[in-house]
Amino acid sequence: MKKTLDERFTDLSDIVSEQGGRWPTTLAAILAVGAWGAAGPAMHFSDTWQLLINTPTTVIELFLGFLSLASTNRVQRIVMALLQEIRRDQKAESLEVHAIAQHEGVEP
Repeated sequence: MKKTLDERFTDLSDIVSEQGGRWPTTLAAILAVGAWGAAGPAMHFSDTWQLLINTPTTVIELFLGFLSLASTNRVQRIVMALLQEIRRDQKAESLEVHAIAQHEGVEP
């Protein structure tokens, strides 16, 4: 069965959110910045050398922000739905306790 664009985006945002904070990702970023820094003297710290780090990091940061936000919003909707369900259950239990208490003639 072919996935819809929305399902593929959801899968991608989940993967990015999960992998983004792991140590291999952090290590890869540190190594990339280290390699960039080491290339500085060879490129005479030129504008091109600066663009080699600025452009990719800006694009990656933008995508990470949107993908992480999508994943966070989805999780938040799930948590809110669960909390509302718990609240409804507690309210129903409270009404049931009051009904039993009134039937027995005691104060809940």
